[in-house]
Amino acid sequence: MYYRLTQKNREYIFLCFIILISAFLIALCIQEGHDWSGDYALYIEQAHALLNTSVNKLYALNKYSTDHAFRVQGPYLYPMGFPFLLTVPYYFFGMQFIALKVFCGIFFLLALPIFYRLFQPYFSHSFYSFCILIAIAFHYEYITFCNNVLSDLPFFFFSGVTFLQMRRENRISNQLLVGVLIFFSYYIRDVGIILLPTLMVYQFQLIFIEKKKEKNQWYYFLPYFIFVAFYLLNYVLFPKGNANHYDLFWSKLSWELILKNAIYYVRLFSSYFFIKNEFLLFLLFPLLVGIFSYWKKQLHFITYTILMLLIYLIWPAQQGMRFVFPILPFILYFIVKGLQVLSLFLKLRQRYLSILLASSLFFLIYQSIQRIVDFSNTDTNLAYNSETKLMYIYISENIPEKEVIGFAKPRVLRLFTGRNSILSDISHFDSSGLSYLLIRKEDIPSGRVISYKKVYETKKLILVRR
Repeated sequence: MYYRLTQKNREYIFLCFIILISAFLIALCIQEGHDWSGDYALYIEQAHALLNTSVNKLYALNKYSTDHAFRVQGPYLYPMGFPFLLTVPYYFFGMQFIALKVFCGIFFLLALPIFYRLFQPYFSHSFYSFCILIAIAFHYEYITFCNNVLSDLPFFFFSGVTFLQMRRENRISNQLLVGVLIFFSYYIRDVGIILLPTLMVYQFQLIFIEKKKEKNQWYYFLPYFIFVAFYLLNYVLFPKGNANHYDLFWSKLSWELILKNAIYYVRLFSSYFFIKNEFLLFLLFPLLVGIFSYWKKQLHFITYTILMLLIYLIWPAQQGMRFVFPILPFILYFIVKGLQVLSLFLKLRQRYLSILLASSLFFLIYQSIQRIVDFSNTDTNLAYNSETKLMYIYISENIPEKEVIGFAKPRVLRLFTGRNSILSDISHFDSSGLSYLLIRKEDIPSGRVISYKKVYETKKLILVRR
């Protein structure tokens, strides 16, 4: 007797197949150690502080470090959501970067079926939702980003789960969970606050556009009460670590910044599709067609995407592709929807649209695989290799605990040595009042002679004393 697979089972198998390939590609890219970016160091420090109930101490250390830097480098503390998650692998594995990176990569893999389920009901055939999924699951930017200990992929997962939860039946338990998910998304990254107006728009869409009759519409207020309750609880329990970040946000706002960021993100979206900037117009047209054709049904998708883009346009720092990870699935969704509308308008057979999408995916996958292979053969461990460990050990064993050391990557230095540090370079060192300065040799201007006393030196690092 033969067992015949149902359409649903075939989709499930194919989805698992996509996730397994994505996991294999991620495994190729995850390496020991980390690069020099300081965000991961503070996240790990916050996870450690949560486990040791020393958050206030860390806040004081990093506030001192930030306030005495020669330029703003980040918040006093990041939102505590990701550090809370990070306590799990950190408790069991400690400073094992492969374990910490795998943990972050798992959130990306878990997000794949979430976004598939989110878009699948809006298409007549699963082929289209799988096209969107593959354009994410095998993409170079997502895959190689798993080689980081950062909050972006957990946020990617929780924001997707929040959208999925929004459309569940209007029950007390479901609405309470929506509130919890929105708060935790915000608790991972501040920009998650956008999910609140997104929810408002979705509720407006249900009540006034779709004219959906609900017996207990007051349930819709529950997510907001939950969010406020958790926000106040966090305000009482933890220091306000992002105060200086918001000050920077408003002080840097200008039309020049908006124009600069607009040009930057045009180039960023072009690079995602591996095309030149001018060819982006060929994707912009179906994107706008998809948005205008389906705005009544997916107004919350549009709201979320537009509000995110507006924040990025006025954000004082450009952070690369990771900032647009949460909105890329929705952009891909409306591009595919727009292509469907255009094919119907032009009376083209669906097979031609399928061929176009499949060809585009093949091009996208081919370009991504090339870059993934190159990335897997590149040593990305700059901050925690055998050489830097020698310097960290020397500082830990020979520099007094109360000394503050100047360095280009102060949070990284504090993570690995336990010595507080401020952002300083050779030019700033004289006026800093510090006794010690750690210098990466690559940062020394050509022809510049180091006039300070060398305390310890490795191939790429020099520790000097005034």
